[in-house]
Amino acid sequence: LAIGDVVTLDVQTTSGNLDPVAAVFDSNEDVHGFNDDRSTTPADLNPRLEVQIRGAPGEFFVAVAPFPSSGTSGDYRVSVEVTRGGSAQTNPQSVFLNWAGGKDVTIENVGTFDLDPFDAADVGLSTADTGRFKDEVQAYIASRYKGYALTLLNSDDDAVPSSPHSTVYFGGRSLRAFAISEQIDTQNADPTDNAIVFVESFRDAFGRTPSFDELVTAVGNTTAHEIGHLLGLIHTRECSSLMDTTCGNASILVEQSFMRAPLDSSVFPVGFQNAVSLVEWTLGLAGI
Repeated sequence: LAIGDVVTLDVQTTSGNLDPVAAVFDSNEDVHGFNDDRSTTPADLNPRLEVQIRGAPGEFFVAVAPFPSSGTSGDYRVSVEVTRGGSAQTNPQSVFLNWAGGKDVTIENVGTFDLDPFDAADVGLSTADTGRFKDEVQAYIASRYKGYALTLLNSDDDAVPSSPHSTVYFGGRSLRAFAISEQIDTQNADPTDNAIVFVESFRDAFGRTPSFDELVTAVGNTTAHEIGHLLGLIHTRECSSLMDTTCGNASILVEQSFMRAPLDSSVFPVGFQNAVSLVEWTLGLAGI
């Protein structure tokens, strides 16, 4: 395949109770695109995936597997369509960090929330730390995306952008997660999807009292991770990887970075993700 070619996969289960997932890999076993379900409802669990080839031409592979831990099996049919002659495009992205809270905040595929304005006490710090904490979290996120064409705005200093953008909300609590994104958006096809960071979940989550800097790092890692999902990144199993999902709560108290890492078995049984390349191919580099 050549750079700019578009590969469209349509997987249909033909027998059994199979809940399939699909991915496209290059010859280095690096994933270029992944899809679980084409629909957010149980009505259609069959994956559909559209991936534009970026990076380098060469051999690419389609892989289909049962959703991990689903215990499902069955036959399936895969339709593969290749549209040639396209031009690989990068698209800069704006992300609005909403610390202001709000009523009836809806994150598609996640839920609706009433969120109070962020207070550093939400994460176990002093209210007096609120302004500095927000500033340092944004600076940390910016450092993870340094060099990429991603613009960070915030509800303290900036108006809500009128142009397409993603919003990350900070507030609330979840018993299951530190944060969740609306979707895994392969190659950032939707520049308006959103995420939420459940800041109250960080309080008492680490078996000890983290320092101010550790909490900045934890919330910063988590936010950068969720933005990664909105750009199409999936979970890996490497403690120092921003997209890690295996190493426990304490791992986010230390710096994590984008890197090439093995896919986590909760996503796909084989392969790697080169997050550095995928983010570059999606956003482009700053100033270019």
